[in-house]
Amino acid sequence: MKRKIIIACTICLILTSSAVTAQDTRRRDTVWGAWPNQPYYNSILQAPVTSGETQPINIIPDQGPFCFDKKITVKSTVRSTVIEQCLYLDTKGGLVAFLKAAGSTSNNRCAIIPDDENFSFSIIGLKGNTYQYSNQKKNGVMQHWVSTGNTQTYVNQGNSNTGTYNLHNKQIEQRYYNGKIKATAYKFDSPNSPLLFLFGKTYPPTLTVTTNKYIGGFGIGYQYTDRGLYIIMETKSNGYACEITSIEDVNTCFDPSAFKLKEDDFVRKQRERFLQEKEKLDRDESLIRANNPCAAHERNIIVFKKAQLRISEQNLQTMSQGNLIQNQQAQMATLNLMNPLFMVQGDILYTLSNICFTEVAIRERPSENGNAEKLSCLQIYLRRLYAAETQMSELDAAHSTDPPRAYLEKSRLYRELILSSCN
Repeated sequence: MKRKIIIACTICLILTSSAVTAQDTRRRDTVWGAWPNQPYYNSILQAPVTSGETQPINIIPDQGPFCFDKKITVKSTVRSTVIEQCLYLDTKGGLVAFLKAAGSTSNNRCAIIPDDENFSFSIIGLKGNTYQYSNQKKNGVMQHWVSTGNTQTYVNQGNSNTGTYNLHNKQIEQRYYNGKIKATAYKFDSPNSPLLFLFGKTYPPTLTVTTNKYIGGFGIGYQYTDRGLYIIMETKSNGYACEITSIEDVNTCFDPSAFKLKEDDFVRKQRERFLQEKEKLDRDESLIRANNPCAAHERNIIVFKKAQLRISEQNLQTMSQGNLIQNQQAQMATLNLMNPLFMVQGDILYTLSNICFTEVAIRERPSENGNAEKLSCLQIYLRRLYAAETQMSELDAAHSTDPPRAYLEKSRLYRELILSSCN
């Protein structure tokens, strides 16, 4: 779902507008009418969702089709790496879709092929839906998945900032799409803001913009201003640039009906696993013998695992009832389903039980080979487990506001730890 998604550019480009006066309209049409491709310009310079003529739609991940009226190809440069990509826009319903980035030699970057094994298609709606479609081949069978981050129910919350910002004409012109489109550079007040090349019907000294009147991605797309609609043809900043290489009207649709919801499938399988684990623990508990010298350790393991199951059920419930992209509680619940700290705590109890059984074996069968070495290994491993438990608790405290970072650090620590376990 690829946490969070993938669009990497300036949030400050989400912009808004007001209407234009009749006098301004006459001036724009006069300037624009001199250009040789006015029908094309009139056609592409349409995005009614940005001006409020239409409203963003809420979409259901496996019910479509989703149709797009604009196709845009872009070339991004991140430092010295060049990436070419294709975007589709529904400028009436407020949908932005993009295919996985392709190399500069790819001739198929705009083909939507749901049966391709490497298919990767993301749709982001201005209403707050974020869906990632992908395929996985398992046992020779293609599986179609969509990851939603629960945004079909708990939509993303957009930027509530309604402040206005000014863009200033920098008197720099540049042509795009084989010279077909001429754009003018604008820049926000901040000296560190990106340079934006805008295409529109007029280029006044200043444009006033606000948030939430933008549709696009990677820093390019449509923005509505106090002087009407513009296309951001290119954005440039330190270490990053993205430009539109082509833009055209299309009628392209995507049918998502074959794709299964990954989060729903995960929750269903987890609930089945929890039920099976409960039944197994009840069986294991009934088999503990009263005269077993290590019975207390075995009971401790079962008590711990039952407690963890209850916690996991609570986490699964919390995970299912929140936006996994923005809701930190839902994110924490998801990570805690696989918390390395809990794994270490369980391993401590298992190691204590193994030490007990090994000590019994040494007492009852002193001549049996290997038990002394095994006991030494277990005792060393137990000390490492206690140390790892302390380190992981410290990582949780140090990164309390960044749970994914804590999880990654704990996972790395656990991977290193199990390499020294006693087989």
